[in-house]
Amino acid sequence: MTDADLDAPSVYPFGEEAGLTFAHTVAWVNAELMKNVSEIGQLRMQRRAA
Repeated sequence: MTDADLDAPSVYPFGEEAGLTFAHTVAWVNAELMKNVSEIGQLRMQRRAA
């Protein structure tokens, strides 16, 4: 991806009125993936402990 690609406007998932870029979307997706992976890790730890 180029800088121009990351600076392009993005409407998903925030909506057009938010005025955010594709870089914001990439950061949001990264944060969501980190959160989901940590939740899966917690569930696996709990399952092994039980």
